[in-house]
Amino acid sequence: MFSNLVTICTLYLPPSTSVDERDLNRLVDELPTPFIILGDFNGHSPLWGSKNTNLRGRQIEEFVNTHSLCLLNNGEDTYFHQRSRT
Repeated sequence: MFSNLVTICTLYLPPSTSVDERDLNRLVDELPTPFIILGDFNGHSPLWGSKNTNLRGRQIEEFVNTHSLCLLNNGEDTYFHQRSRT
């Protein structure tokens, strides 16, 4: 029997809504450790393979740095939509 549990949290941040960084910070504060956050953040940054950085990407970069999180994606696109280009 496993003695350790890992909390898995999935997020979707729609591209048309603003992100309240306080909400993201509260999420990390409330998640039991260890945890993994998976999701579609609709942000662009070279840290995860984008050619450019947008505001959402900068917000996610700051979130990752503030909480000493690790990015585990391999930089490949998971989905490409012509309209939003994510």
